[in-house]
Amino acid sequence: MKSVQGSFFTGSVTVVVKGEHPELFFQLCMDELGIVVWDIEKKTDDLCKGNMRLRDIKRLRALRRGTSYKITFEDKRGYPFIWRRWLKRKHIVLATILSFLLIYALSNIIWSIQINGVSSDIEKKIIQTLEDEDIKKGSWMFSIGSSSDIQHTITQEIPELLWVGVEKRGTSFLLEGVEKKQVDKIEHHEPRNLIASKHGVITYMHVSKGQPVVGVNDTVKKGDPLVLGTVERADEEDEEKTVVAAEGEVIAETWYEVDVSIPLQQQTEKVTGNHTHKWSLDLSFAEIPIWGWKEPDYDDQFLEKDVQPLYFLQWKTPFSIKKKTSHEQNIDHKEISKEEAIDIGLKQVQKDLKLKLGPDIVIKDDNVLHETVENGKVNVQMLIIVEEDIVETEPLLEGD
Repeated sequence: MKSVQGSFFTGSVTVVVKGEHPELFFQLCMDELGIVVWDIEKKTDDLCKGNMRLRDIKRLRALRRGTSYKITFEDKRGYPFIWRRWLKRKHIVLATILSFLLIYALSNIIWSIQINGVSSDIEKKIIQTLEDEDIKKGSWMFSIGSSSDIQHTITQEIPELLWVGVEKRGTSFLLEGVEKKQVDKIEHHEPRNLIASKHGVITYMHVSKGQPVVGVNDTVKKGDPLVLGTVERADEEDEEKTVVAAEGEVIAETWYEVDVSIPLQQQTEKVTGNHTHKWSLDLSFAEIPIWGWKEPDYDDQFLEKDVQPLYFLQWKTPFSIKKKTSHEQNIDHKEISKEEAIDIGLKQVQKDLKLKLGPDIVIKDDNVLHETVENGKVNVQMLIIVEEDIVETEPLLEGD
């Protein structure tokens, strides 16, 4: 009979039975007590061996007391016996476990921070920014944010940086920066004209170089010339023309027709500021809670996750510390009127136009051309009147 599945974890022993017809004792064990016995082997007429689980030994001994058989045990196998042998050397086991934990802990602490590619002044600013975020020598790797979050923080706090790369390599924290180059530029443009980039009515002009061909209150179409790069010299008899790079600002009223749809049923989400944290050890195949077992009593919440890999010396292990933050939020539902929906749509259109055209535009007027209410939504067609710079450059070719 083959070994019983799971016997390694429960432990098993080889039982030696000595007496007349010893195989009958094993048969009695199975019939009377339901003990599972495998690999039964009769060595001599009065000696027989068989394997059974460690947990059945107590019942085996009770059964033997009413018989003339003698039993002995050998070949003890399985996890319980291994564990007992380890416990006899518990000082070695404890030292091994503590050493492993110490190495593991030291492997997940920042021991060095290297900053390359920047001047000493910028390096000091980066170090100060990192310290403000509690990133310094001796900090736990899994207590700091992700590389992308750190990059964003540094570039926001230090405007002199064009780009910064952040890499966690073992116990080292590596940063590679690129500074913005401050170059005193002397702008030099090739000869050119200024033309209209779109239709509009001119409301303001300021020309620093070139010959203007339109004026305030003139209507222009896309591609029409505004300022020429050829300037005639009136004092010259041969009417020689000078070519320049036309420069100037031309502000015009332009028009945009925009369609927008606004639901009458509005939902607003507001974070209350209450939050809870949960930490767990992610073993890839299972997740073991470390702290924060209780589920937060929030009606509505959103979850934020942060995963920090664990290292053993310089090697990245498949394990990681996972931090889950539950933020409480209040979600309100309300139904708005058609007029409120149109107002919301107008504000959204104005915001979108400023993102598209630039923050310097001026919205002069707005008109609702058409509106309908369908399927719980207000559909609006709007005309937005904007003041913006419509200048576009056009190279001045030879012969123009």
